[in-house]
Amino acid sequence: MRGRRRARARDRSVRPTTCRLPSHPAQAQGKRRHLSPDPSRYYNPAVARAERDYSIEDHGAERVLRVDDREYRTYYSARLLEMLIERKGLDRAPLYLPFKTTRGHHFLGPLFRYLSGRGARSLRVLEVGCSFGHNTEYLEEQPLVAEIHAFDVDPDFVAMTRAKVDELGLRKVRQALALTDEATTRLPFGGGAFDVVLAVGVIEHLPPRGRHRHVDEYYRVLAPGGHIAILAAGRAGVRIRAPVPPAIPRRDLRRLRSARGVA
Repeated sequence: MRGRRRARARDRSVRPTTCRLPSHPAQAQGKRRHLSPDPSRYYNPAVARAERDYSIEDHGAERVLRVDDREYRTYYSARLLEMLIERKGLDRAPLYLPFKTTRGHHFLGPLFRYLSGRGARSLRVLEVGCSFGHNTEYLEEQPLVAEIHAFDVDPDFVAMTRAKVDELGLRKVRQALALTDEATTRLPFGGGAFDVVLAVGVIEHLPPRGRHRHVDEYYRVLAPGGHIAILAAGRAGVRIRAPVPPAIPRRDLRRLRSARGVA
């Protein structure tokens, strides 16, 4: 603490926020905190119970998250970082910071190159399971995309995605919905509403019994001639599965499978 105070005295433009996990984003910054939240809200309850110090420094154009002896630089706001730490814990939260590039570009880049080659434009995209909103950010930057509709069953992640819409100016996002598991089997969209449906890292979390009820909805809201990308993580890495609706010729699906990470 003394070192941090000396650094702040030397540079008034750096405003550190020192916290103790877990923290709550609604609390005032700059104070040491200690709460006992419901461990079930976290991916790893052991992490949630741990007491560890971290700090968030605002350098204007970027924030620096310091955890133990590591630092992570990001353009995300302190508010978003607090929300992410609250939801995922200190060990996992930093992993999400580069996801727009490492996951969005890697998994969705081949798909959009394929769509561009087919002359696609003004696409209406449904993002199934928006999570931290990293793919939402990637979609915002794609010239082919006209509008984005996203949803998740985790209200905390939906709140983060909405915060990104406000803070980062994601103008193509029309809505980010918090739905129940049951509601995802009857999506609040008309049939054929979307040109592209993305389900990245979602299918493997659905219960095997009745999983088809969710997937059937993805195809119901897919426009004739539209494209659906379903990516699921398997034990050996990433596997791609996608049923073939009548609207997508098998030759086109084979071309999609040849694009790395997308089918």
